[in-house]
Formats: sequence, C-alpha cells, structure tokens
Amino acid sequence: MSKKPLILSCVVLLFILSFTGCKKQNKQYGYAPMFDKLTWGMSFQEVVNTMQLTKQNAKVVNAKENSVYTIIQLNDTYEKYGMKATVNLLITEGKEDTQEEYSYPTDALSAVVLQYGIVDADTLRANMEKELGEAKSDKTDDFGVVIVWKSKDRIASVYKAEQKAFYSYCEELKARGNESLSPKEKNTVNKITLSIANDGKCVVTYYGDWAIYINRSR
Repeated sequence: MSKKPLILSCVVLLFILSFTGCKKQNKQYGYAPMFDKLTWGMSFQEVVNTMQLTKQNAKVVNAKENSVYTIIQLNDTYEKYGMKATVNLLITEGKEDTQEEYSYPTDALSAVVLQYGIVDADTLRANMEKELGEAKSDKTDDFGVVIVWKSKDRIASVYKAEQKAFYSYCEELKARGNESLSPKEKNTVNKITLSIANDGKCVVTYYGDWAIYINRSR
C-alpha cells in the first residue's frame, strides 16, 4: 500500500481538527450585537474600524453624568423589526491597558440601543416575537413596561476550556472589587429588552452581559 494516500489523509485530518478548534475558540454566544462582524467586548477603535465610522456617518454623544459609557450614535436611522430607529453603541470607558484599575471590562462594546420614538408598540412587539420567539417576561413599573427576551445560550453552553478562562477572568475582576460578579452555569448569556414608556416611546436594547466577559477572557 502506498504511503502517499495515508499521509494525505493525515494532513486532511489535522486540517479539519485545526479548523474545528479555531471555530470553537471564535464561537459567539447569545444574541449578537445586531450588526455583522461586531462582537461583544470590542474596543472603541475596533467598533469604529469594523463599521467604518467617520465624522460623516456617526458622532460621539454626551452620556449622563457619572455614566461609565461612551456613546457612538449613527447619523442614519436603521430599520429593525419593521421600523426605523436611531442607533446608539454603548462602550464602557477606560482603556484596555488600564484594565487592572477597574472591576469591569474597560473599553468594551456592552450594549446596542435602538430608539424608536413614539410608534405602535404592539406591532413592534409582534415583529420582535416573529424573529426572537415569545418573550420570557414582562415587568411593569411607574415608567412603563419592560419586555425581556433571554438568549438560549447559557454559561453551561460555553465550551469547557473557555469556561475555565471565563471563570478565572471573573475571579480577577471580583478580586478588584466587583463582589457581585458570581456567574452560574444556569445564567443566560445575554438578553434583548423592549421598553415601552408611558408616553409611548419605545426603546430596544441588546445587552452584552456575560458575552462581554466570555470574549474578553479569551
């Protein structure tokens, strides 16, 4: 029997195993941050480069006082769930090289907020349920209603090797003062919410939640 077919088979097998390993390492969990190629935990500059943002198509807006976020607002509205909205990308302040000074991931894409203004909330919710499935919970307070969709992925869905790095990263942040940082395997990776204010204004928010920590621990 010729050795060439055997060698070729080994090379193909090694390539497949290598590709599978890379795919596992790059797997994104939970709901993605809506736009292609964006991933949770990206730095400000990575977001700018990935979306090719300039002063002509986006701007940095002032966040509320004492906010930990830098907000990039896109100039053009974006149609999602059948309606147009203003898009805001929320990135935690601080630089990655100063991470050891903070108890949360710094300079990290953490949320995407769609501001719809006053629209037909029932239609918006129906359109979201067509894409996301039935919402997991509704909560009413003095300001309005918040409807929540939770990701199917949970911490338990993360590959074991990545889980180890993820828990280790969380322990580092916990040691820096973030004592409430206690992820559990049953926790969902992230969520999407629809907030309907009493005045009829609607806001959809994509949260990075644990997906930020998973990506930053890699």
